[in-house]
Amino acid sequence: MNEQKQRIHDALVDLIAQLIKGYSENGASPEEMEALAELIKVALGTKNAL
Repeated sequence: MNEQKQRIHDALVDLIAQLIKGYSENGASPEEMEALAELIKVALGTKNAL
């Protein structure tokens, strides 16, 4: 089970990195980057629900 949680964690980290890269490469505004940061905070706050 621990290995499965690690794979999920790694996938989430990769997804977050892809989101940040996509937003920044497409010229996201500071407001959009702040909204993304808030989304990531919420997502990370729910990690214990897995």
